[in-house]
Amino acid sequence: MQANIKEFAWTLGRGVVEGLLFFPILLMIGIYTIGQQSSVYLLGILFCLFVIAYVVRKMVDARRLLAFVLMGIVVLASLLLIGGIVGKVILLLLGVVVAFRGIQHAENEWEDIMPVNILWGVGVSVYFVTYLIFLYMERLSDYTNWVGYAGFVYIVITMLITNRRHLDSEASSGNEKKTVSSPIKRLNYAFLIGTIFIVFLLTNFSIVQSAIYHFFRSIIQSLARLMELLGGEESSQTPPPPADLTAMELPIEEDLEPSAFAAFLDMLAIIFGIIVAVILVLLALSIFIKKVRDFVKRVFQWIWNTVRTIFTRNTLVETESEYNDEKESVFDWKKWRNERGNAMKQRWQRLTRQKPKWDTMQPAEQVRYLIRSTIGDVKQRGKWRSSLTVRELLNIQEASSDELRDWYNRVRYGDGDLTSEEVNQLRVIREELYQREK
Repeated sequence: MQANIKEFAWTLGRGVVEGLLFFPILLMIGIYTIGQQSSVYLLGILFCLFVIAYVVRKMVDARRLLAFVLMGIVVLASLLLIGGIVGKVILLLLGVVVAFRGIQHAENEWEDIMPVNILWGVGVSVYFVTYLIFLYMERLSDYTNWVGYAGFVYIVITMLITNRRHLDSEASSGNEKKTVSSPIKRLNYAFLIGTIFIVFLLTNFSIVQSAIYHFFRSIIQSLARLMELLGGEESSQTPPPPADLTAMELPIEEDLEPSAFAAFLDMLAIIFGIIVAVILVLLALSIFIKKVRDFVKRVFQWIWNTVRTIFTRNTLVETESEYNDEKESVFDWKKWRNERGNAMKQRWQRLTRQKPKWDTMQPAEQVRYLIRSTIGDVKQRGKWRSSLTVRELLNIQEASSDELRDWYNRVRYGDGDLTSEEVNQLRVIREELYQREK
């Protein structure tokens, strides 16, 4: 029961936020059609329809069609609460939308049906444009403060909602949703509310602005006096001459026309405001209309390409003046360096290579050692391929004797026993191999 009450309270708050989203538009329509008092009355009826639609949908959870029928009856009955044909038509149109929205809140999560980008894009655009309309329209100018205060409250609430959703998204990992701890939420909200409060004080209260101004002014004056003392400048002790009061009596100047420079600055400010308004309207429309979004992307892409082309062209102009030596060297230093490196590597390997102890090896190992040493010549002659077998390599190496091939076959496929005479022949071949290496 407590959870249902908490969810109901959160839904009421969400309804208020969505009402603030379109509050300037509803107020403007109401003032021009049914008057100021009836407009406030109309907003109250719409909020009640939202709450009733939410409660009815929760009560008839399994029968969605019944909820729509009941809300249709409630909307028609609410027409009796307001007078005038125009008021009834407006209430009927808006009541259907608000009732359907209440049913959506009962069926879905608010994050799914009201993303943050809509809260910011649509809300800020609506308040920016409507504030200018209320400011310059004579019939709406008395309600400009209403729009201003409502816009301030809406932006603060939207910042808190955005902060809450960012915390939830950062705490969640994948599809698993995790709740943020209460101390972190309280600390985050305190920091955010404190920042908003400081900005509000600095921009709205003249006492705070004056105190900050005089504080920094006193610091600058103290630094200036300190610099004068360090510079050794002595202030003159002679009192200033008395002011001539007759000279201060100037004739009252006539009203002068603003200078051309001031008029130019006013024109620039108006043009800048129009450009900002157009950009905000396009951004708001791009959220809902794909063609507008594609158009905005193309415009920004064209601006980016133009700026990049200008800076790239300047870089090319600067580098074209550099001197490039186009003379080609006949001697290939890279090839010579690689050859010298390979020669030094081979020489070092020959010096550091440890020859195996011949007497400690078995006859089969002696045969394999001689085969490996003989095949090394094949690699030096450039006929080496990794796919060659030992028998093919021995055929390529013409210096290999038939006895060595026979010994390898016996060692490879037989028991590997050699006679004492064959062992002595192996020693002779080994000595010849050592002589060639030297």
